[in-house]
Amino acid sequence: MNTIIVGAGMSGLTAAILLAKKGEPVTVLEKNSQAGKKILATGNGRCNIANRKILPEYYSGDKQIIDLVMSDYSLQNDIDFLFDLGIPTTDDGSDRLYPQSFSALSVRDLFYNAAVSEGVNFIFDTEVEDIQKDGEKYLINQKYTCDKLILACGGKAQADYAEGMFDILENFGISHTPLLPALTSLKTKDVPYIMKGVRAECSVCIFVDGKFIEKVSGEVQFNEKNVSGIPIMNISHIAAQSLNEAKKAHLIIDKLPFEETENIIRFCENMKRKYPDTPAKYLLSGYLNNKLFHDELRILGIKPDTPIKNIKSFEPLVKMIKNMKLDIHATGDFDNAQVMCGGIPCSEINKNLELKKLPNVFVLGEMLDVTGECGGYNLTFCRQTAFTMLKNQN
Repeated sequence: MNTIIVGAGMSGLTAAILLAKKGEPVTVLEKNSQAGKKILATGNGRCNIANRKILPEYYSGDKQIIDLVMSDYSLQNDIDFLFDLGIPTTDDGSDRLYPQSFSALSVRDLFYNAAVSEGVNFIFDTEVEDIQKDGEKYLINQKYTCDKLILACGGKAQADYAEGMFDILENFGISHTPLLPALTSLKTKDVPYIMKGVRAECSVCIFVDGKFIEKVSGEVQFNEKNVSGIPIMNISHIAAQSLNEAKKAHLIIDKLPFEETENIIRFCENMKRKYPDTPAKYLLSGYLNNKLFHDELRILGIKPDTPIKNIKSFEPLVKMIKNMKLDIHATGDFDNAQVMCGGIPCSEINKNLELKKLPNVFVLGEMLDVTGECGGYNLTFCRQTAFTMLKNQN
C-alpha cells in the first residue's frame, strides 16, 4: 500500500518517518521549496519542541479529539523518539523543552534527514489543488495515485494556507468548524500612546458579553493599537471565536498582580508620610515602569509634578492600575498568528483519525479542531497525531 502525505511540517514528517520505518512506500507533497518551513519559525528560531507538562487543559477545541490524541501521551516516549532522530532535548529553566542545539534549523534538518534515510520521497513546489476518488485509490492533481492519503498540510496561519484543502474536503461532504487566527495579538483602541512598547508582568482576564471566561498571567506587551505577549496569545482564540459570533470581548488587566490593592494603597500613604514632596510621577516608580501609571494620573487630573501630599486618596489610582479595561475589536490576522483555531471535528473522523466519509484518508496536526497554548504544545500535538493514527489502525 503506497501512501501520499500532503505537507512536510511536523505532523507530516513524523508520519512519514513512522510509516517508512514499517516498510510502506511514502511520498510527501509539499507546496514550499523545502520541508518544515514553519518549524524554522518556532520558538523564535530556537524551536520549543515539547513541554514537561503536557496536560489536556493546555488545549482548546474539540475535547473528544484532545482526549483521543493526548490521553495516553508519554513525555519519555516523545523524548526517546526525538533522541532517536538525533535531537537530544533540554530546558530553558522552565518546563519548556528545546533541542540541545536551541536551533529550529537543526530540528527541521534532522526530521528531514530521518525521513530521507528511511526512503521517503519528497516532491516540493507542489500544491494540492484537486483530489479525486478512483475506486479504492485516490488521484491527486490528476497526476499522483495512492492507496492511502494523509492530510497534514497545517492551517491558515503564517501562509500555511490549508483553506484550499478544507474546500476540497467540503466537496466530499466533510465539514469543519470556523477557521480563525490563534496565538496572536488582540487589537484595541484603548492602549494609551504613552504605553507603546512597554512590557510588564500582568494578570489578564477575558470577558465575553460581560461574562468572565478565563484568567492568565505573564508578560504583556502594550503596543499602540494592540496588546501581545504569551498570556494574550493564549486567550486570543477565545476573542477570535467570540468576535466571529458577533459577541463583545474585553480584557481587564492588572498591572500590579503581585500586590493586593490595600497593600499598594498603604505603600502610597507611607510614601506620603515620609516623602510628602515627592512628585506624583515617581509615586509608584519602584513598582512599575512610569509609563504604566502616568495615564491614570492624567485621567484623575493629577499633574506629574504634583506633590503627593496634595493627593487626598490613592484608592482611585490603584484601582485603575489593577483594573485596566481594554475593549477588543479584532485579533491579529493569519499572517501574524502562530496557529489557527477551528478545523475538522471529531464527528468527521474515526479513532485512528481516518475520515469517515473517505476510507484511507487521514487528517493530522493543525487541520484538526485543536489548538494548544504557547510552550511546545502544538508541535507535540502534531507529532502525537501521527502516533495516534498508527496506534489505532486495525
